Amino acid sequence: MHYVGNNHVAFDTQSLGFPSIKGCQAVCFQVSGGLYGFHDYKGAGGAGVDGAKAQAFAAWAEQHGTADITAGVALYGVINQEHQYTHDANGEQDWKAMLLGVARELGFDGPVYGVRVTSHVGKDDSLYVRFDRVQDAMRISYKRWSKMERDTTADPLNPDQQALLRPAKSSEVDPRSITRDTRPYMAQSLKDYEYDDVYPVRRKDPGKAENLNIVASKKITRFR
Repeated sequence: MHYVGNNHVAFDTQSLGFPSIKGCQAVCFQVSGGLYGFHDYKGAGGAGVDGAKAQAFAAWAEQHGTADITAGVALYGVINQEHQYTHDANGEQDWKAMLLGVARELGFDGPVYGVRVTSHVGKDDSLYVRFDRVQDAMRISYKRWSKMERDTTADPLNPDQQALLRPAKSSEVDPRSITRDTRPYMAQSLKDYEYDDVYPVRRKDPGKAENLNIVASKKITRFR
């Protein structure tokens, strides 16, 4: 299990968790050997850098080498209500184009799916989103982030297992200067101070199981 923080990319053979998805998107590329994911953080770049992020993600996945990206199964994107893409024809088209752009950078011509979470979530809630490989299928689940937390009592995950896309997050890059930030997106190893984003995630109430809401197949839109 790996957890994918803001603008992070990650790989795991079985499961990926995405903390605090609100204006962001949880993107997961399923291949025969595992899951590649990236947390498309709109607070650090916005729509204008989707292509650059996709290129950086694809380059990292290809170089990572743990699982063959040419053995693609499906590409998924999960968004929270209308925080990133509006629920109208224009919003749906923009969302589809973004995911197809990621697929193109990955050299993947297979099925592309989108999930817009609208139930069991309040208007201003963030989400915890999880992807699990179940043999050749995918289980997508989620929970309001307000019911979850990072387990900072646990050891941070191995930084060699994840990387960070540049520009970084708002704590490192002043949001007012993001539009003027011309640094390219690229995958880099995590620094010590960035470990807070890769602690394991658990329920805030230690007496309760995760009890995530599973996305029904009828709620998954096929874009291609």
